[in-house]
Amino acid sequence: MKRTGIYYQVIPIADGMKKFARIENTIGALATHGKLFIGPEHTTFASQFEAFGPTYQGLDDDLDASALALQELHNPYLERMDPKTGELRDDNVEELNWVGACP
Repeated sequence: MKRTGIYYQVIPIADGMKKFARIENTIGALATHGKLFIGPEHTTFASQFEAFGPTYQGLDDDLDASALALQELHNPYLERMDPKTGELRDDNVEELNWVGACP
């Protein structure tokens, strides 16, 4: 970051879930509903996913990192948005005043 002059905030993820439950709940749920799409070049992910199960003892780091990333990409505002009007259904949401490109 120092070399490029572009700095990113690194925020640790405090997830208390067990690794198996996290992978099963995020990636497993997507796969069950036919919503998991991976490219042919993602061979490591595919092999880990095929072998994954409650008794699996091999590497599952790609699955775990993907599950964490998918949890962070989840946008709770979309769940409360009325699809017809585009308005939030919850009045308890705080509005942000935008200045430039930042809230």
